Amino acid sequence: MDTEANAEPKLSQESLVAPVAVVGANGYLGRHLSNLLLEHGLPSWRVGRQSQPQHASSPQPYRSSVPSIAEAIRGAKTVVHLATSTTPAIADADPNLELENIRLTVALIDACVSERVSHLIFASSGGTIYGDTGSSPATETLTPNPSCVYAVGKLAIENLLRLATERTSLKTTVLRISNPYGGSQTLKFAQGVVSYLANQAVARKPIHLLGNTVRDYVHVDDVSVAFVASILNAPKGHEIYNISSGIGSTLTDLCSKISEILGVSLEVCVGERRPFDLEYNVLESYKAQALLGWKPRIALAEGLRRYLSTFSGVSFP
Repeated sequence: MDTEANAEPKLSQESLVAPVAVVGANGYLGRHLSNLLLEHGLPSWRVGRQSQPQHASSPQPYRSSVPSIAEAIRGAKTVVHLATSTTPAIADADPNLELENIRLTVALIDACVSERVSHLIFASSGGTIYGDTGSSPATETLTPNPSCVYAVGKLAIENLLRLATERTSLKTTVLRISNPYGGSQTLKFAQGVVSYLANQAVARKPIHLLGNTVRDYVHVDDVSVAFVASILNAPKGHEIYNISSGIGSTLTDLCSKISEILGVSLEVCVGERRPFDLEYNVLESYKAQALLGWKPRIALAEGLRRYLSTFSGVSFP
């Protein structure tokens, strides 16, 4: 994997007139995907629950999903489903909240069918859905074995999409994303361990790790390109792709890389792993590379360097 920016997806003439509605566009992934769609001139609009857009200065149109999600996506050929209200920790604390994500998806599927949307793309969780795989990277052929409420909810949504494809003309794509990081990631809404580490390291505060788990970190810019590749390569039915770097890193690995980039020593304490945290989670993305023409291009060290520069306002070589 090199450190270049991801290659620009090629837009066909057909795709240039195929509008895209991004549901959940105010979230972490949604903001980055919306910006990339704008950069490529792909007709698109943002959909959110708020009556007004959070970023009013954006030239991209905005539609509220309240009171009608069908009206919000009307006219779209492709809908990207990024809306969620939970994290693994939140869902484990209150499983009822995960039901809201399932209800929203049922409503969105119904709206897509009624509005004759051709393609629905869903952001699933490669970081939790496979469960314990020992020390072997997970492929799409592996039977999911969710070990937390959050993953159970994601798998339920995947199955709802599969049924919709079997029973209607709607085509569906599932992107099982490993652990996205970088870009505008902040501590708000518990967007990931990288933002916590960056915040503590830049402030020269002690770092408390919940175990020393192994994870597969993929830069959010690479993830955004994967969504665009999925938009441009609609399936004939229901398809599932892992979106990942394919490289495992421990939490202490991350700390060491951040320490090296910042040129400071970090105080790191490794505590107990949470019950819903897997010891090891790495995904292989060969299918996405073969069928979507996508591959991760931003190496972890380069991605952390970019993020820390943005996070701290200091440029690192």
